[in-house]
Parts: sequence; structure tokens; C-alpha cells
Amino acid sequence: MAFNFDAINDTMGKQTAAKEQELRAFTESMDPNSSVDLIKFQQKIQEWGIITNLQSTTVKSLKDAMTSIVQKM
Repeated sequence: MAFNFDAINDTMGKQTAAKEQELRAFTESMDPNSSVDLIKFQQKIQEWGIITNLQSTTVKSLKDAMTSIVQKM
């Protein structure tokens, strides 16, 4: 896998989209009065947040590395 923005967005974007779709599907079927469903909802929100944060952090790290390389040229 090449380290570029397109590869990261393609790979991690698919995972983010899958988690988002899973979250949307769950919100349509959940019972807002059920404690169990609310805990599952919170878990799914956290999973989505973690993968979104991971994608953002990875892109920023790659950008910082590329900036550093260009500055040293």
C-alpha cells in the first residue's frame, strides 16, 4: 500500500462508511426507552468516533511527515 492521501481515504474511508451505516441502521431499529439499546448506541457512537479520529490522525501524521521531508530538501 502506498502512503498517500488517496490510499488512506480509500482504505479507512470504507471502514468509516461501514461503521456509519451500521450506526444508522441501529438507530432506525433501536428502542430509545431500552437501557440495553442505549448502551449499544453509546458503544457504536464510540466505535465510529474512534475510527474517524484514527483516519484524521493518520492523514495529519502523513501530512506532517511530508511537510518535514519537503522542508529538508
